[in-house]
Amino acid sequence: MDTDNVKYKRTGFVLNKKYIHFMIPAMLSAVGVSLSEFADSMIVSHLLSSDAFAIINLATPVVFAVSLIYTVTGVGGSLLFAEYLGQKDKKQADQYFTASTVLSLLLGILLFALLAVFHAVLGGLFGCPEELMTQFNAYTRVLCFFVPVGILLMHVTYFLPVVGKPFLSMGLVVSANVLNIILDVVFIRGFGMGCEGAALATLVSYIVVVVAMIFIWRFGRISLTLCRVQKTQQIVKDTVKKGLPSGSVQAGYLITTVFCNHFMNQAFGLNGVVAMSLFAQLDSVISIALTGIVDNNASFAAMLKGEGDYYGIRSLTKRVTFTIVLVCSVLSIGFAAFYHNVAAVFNIHDPHVLELIGELIRIYVLYYPLRCVLLVLRDIYNTLDRSLYATALGVLDKVISIPVVGGVLFLWFGGYGLIASFPVSMILILGLIAVINRRIVKKSNGRYSPVLLLDEEYQMKTLCSYSAASLQNVAEIGQWISEKLAGASLDPQIAGKLCLAVEEMGIYIIDWCGADTAVDFLVSTNGSDYILTCRSSGDPFCPIRIGDSELSLNELLLVRLFKIKYEYIFGLNSVSLTIGAPKT
Repeated sequence: MDTDNVKYKRTGFVLNKKYIHFMIPAMLSAVGVSLSEFADSMIVSHLLSSDAFAIINLATPVVFAVSLIYTVTGVGGSLLFAEYLGQKDKKQADQYFTASTVLSLLLGILLFALLAVFHAVLGGLFGCPEELMTQFNAYTRVLCFFVPVGILLMHVTYFLPVVGKPFLSMGLVVSANVLNIILDVVFIRGFGMGCEGAALATLVSYIVVVVAMIFIWRFGRISLTLCRVQKTQQIVKDTVKKGLPSGSVQAGYLITTVFCNHFMNQAFGLNGVVAMSLFAQLDSVISIALTGIVDNNASFAAMLKGEGDYYGIRSLTKRVTFTIVLVCSVLSIGFAAFYHNVAAVFNIHDPHVLELIGELIRIYVLYYPLRCVLLVLRDIYNTLDRSLYATALGVLDKVISIPVVGGVLFLWFGGYGLIASFPVSMILILGLIAVINRRIVKKSNGRYSPVLLLDEEYQMKTLCSYSAASLQNVAEIGQWISEKLAGASLDPQIAGKLCLAVEEMGIYIIDWCGADTAVDFLVSTNGSDYILTCRSSGDPFCPIRIGDSELSLNELLLVRLFKIKYEYIFGLNSVSLTIGAPKT
């Protein structure tokens, strides 16, 4: 390999650096969400009793129902929003934002109405022990009002990172949940309220932050625009289809929580419910890593798909998988080794409960690293338009696997079998994925890659993909891509024009962001057009516009030769220059 090839070999530097920049606020946002769960659990258990800790966990199906709605609308809408921004189609992206936002609000109001009408039967449905029923009813009566407010706030936070506002998204989530912690103490200790004080704290804190979010949205410079939606039915259908794989997991959490609480109560009594409540809190800690690392990957992959950048999807997903498995493995070992300390945080000191937790936790934590791999694959399949496959995996993940495998193992081994069903079900699902993918690859005659199922015959074919750590020598970069395109048997005239575009865009980026800016260049074709995509970090800049009196002669030539589109997405300046193929 010659030195030029080594020098300009495509790397993941630009994407990885920006991904980490967005991963940190995403993880802190997840910390904020978990703070809410920890706050209601820790503060209530310390200020009231360990029974109150069980009550909070018994009511989590309501929270999971909220999560189900904002996950379907937020994930589905934001993935399509990112994909269309990657295609530089802001008008279509805005329609997906508008439709998904209205849908989330309507579903939130509907869920509130259903919970209010059927409130009296929730305790029995969720497996609440009779001795806790009165306090449970008081808590959930107030919690119902939180539903539409919580859904709206969390839905919008999925879109803010896509438009380059990850820290605003983090700030809103963290603010809501820190305020929740403060109000927990105020309402429970200050006003002498019971469990309903914790629910009221959640409601008030989210109302305050939603009002602040609307004010910032209205007067801040945030590129999220409500617009008139055309083809509403199709857009809603697309949004739900994209969001269902992630939403099905939230539905699974709801079903699994009710199922496990019922059978753990049957197997071990209240001690079993408390143990399962602690495991639910461990899930919240793991979800911090999953939200920051895995969910971000899906959004970035949607952008890269819109740009036709399969190299970026491969390299980013590989790094993400390694990172999340490592993080969850370390956390799992920590949970198993220091379960006494973890239990003490939630005021769990009963020796019988601690003994039960110690026996079960070593089995339960085996499930975390395995599930990380499943979630990475599910999200990538969904991004690559295999939503049905991804949804099936989401349904298997929680909705079916735990009740089915857990039910069978419970009959054989009791509560221990139920806990063992968590890692066992993951092994079975990953094995099933391997079998299905092998059949897909074989049936397609190798068209699809075996793990990620990337379409090697995707309509956007990459001709040349490379990275420049800096733009110190723009002419050399242009010459190198010209040689690569000549090797791809591209028409010399088109190759020359693309070479000119690379050099001029390099100079343009230097003027705006500096010569030390790292840039990804991607040359691709859809058969009828050739597209040069330039992706760089730095502050947003305006692309070359026709009619600018300060344009150079070469820049004037560019706007005549190319159709130029620009978007600022995930904190990256993404410019595409499109030129038609020569007519034969």
